[in-house]
Amino acid sequence: MSVRTESGSDRISHRLTMKRDYLDFQDRSFPIGYLITFRCYGTWLHGDERGSVDRHHRVYGTPGLPPSTLRRQHDHELLKQPPVKLNSRARLVGESAIRETCAKRRGQLWIVNVRTNHVHAVVSANKKPEAILSAMNANATRALREAGLDERPNPMGVSRQQEISVERKTIDGCHRVR
Repeated sequence: MSVRTESGSDRISHRLTMKRDYLDFQDRSFPIGYLITFRCYGTWLHGDERGSVDRHHRVYGTPGLPPSTLRRQHDHELLKQPPVKLNSRARLVGESAIRETCAKRRGQLWIVNVRTNHVHAVVSANKKPEAILSAMNANATRALREAGLDERPNPMGVSRQQEISVERKTIDGCHRVR
């Protein structure tokens, strides 16, 4: 069978026309999810041998602050209260408060892990990660106070010497972390 094209040629291009992916039509102004990590007050200060970041050393892939005993001691002296460590009951109360926060604010909480000195949560929401972190932190602190587990001003809070650690990552594989 002979076929003529519009140009008069009998050659047919076998290139397939690609359909536009449905993702092309979705709003991608926010990432799929955020890995949000925050520490309890005073548990990881600048100068710590594990490393740390500040406002001048926080670009992904660049070196953080080097360990410094002097800086760690200085930051420790600036603390207004002792460092906070969460017991098992406080961890459960903190986790419940974070779940409640995400439900009320219509964010998808994929996974949360409250440790003795820090929290990890993977959240999808159409908000900036700083706003998500602030809401989780405030509600966990409120819940700890209401449960009578801590009378300090801000047990879940980040000290002024620490930078908020908000890492932007996708949620791929977060269910395997459990």
